[in-house]
Amino acid sequence: MAPGNIREETIPNHQIHTLLFDLDNTLYPKSCGLAAQVTRRITQYMSSKLNLPEEEVDKIRGHYYKTYGLTLKGLMMNYQCFDATLEYLEMLDYSKPHPQSYQMALKKAGTDDANGVVFFDDVVENLEGAKKAGMITVLVGGTSDSPAVDYCIQEIHDLVKIFPQLISLPQIQS
Repeated sequence: MAPGNIREETIPNHQIHTLLFDLDNTLYPKSCGLAAQVTRRITQYMSSKLNLPEEEVDKIRGHYYKTYGLTLKGLMMNYQCFDATLEYLEMLDYSKPHPQSYQMALKKAGTDDANGVVFFDDVVENLEGAKKAGMITVLVGGTSDSPAVDYCIQEIHDLVKIFPQLISLPQIQS
């Protein structure tokens, strides 16, 4: 699907009430270096805390990301390296694209109506999970023919190009 296009046949009638955004490479463009900076800081932390060379840490970090969905989750599961945890860490049981992660996001957003939620992400697999949860999906930074992708935009600033289509979707009659 080309950027800015809508997959109308996949979108039921919605009244948009919530927008959910992924952070890295979605709200913050890849060019700003946020993801690279986070990766660098995680590597430094793990190297220091686990007393391992950075090359070894890179392998472990990659394995944890693939296995657990988040490096932090892998650290929590395999090491006692945190003196205290934050509320956020308790939510790490489920990360995208696990269905429970979308339910938790809806709860944090104060809604249980996924049909009125637009979910923005740069990873098609995450949008597939959001679509299964009943959300409208927007791929940021790419194109895709996946039926899970309702819109494609190149950067978050392009939201203004699709917003009129989003808000003019047919409304549900009560």
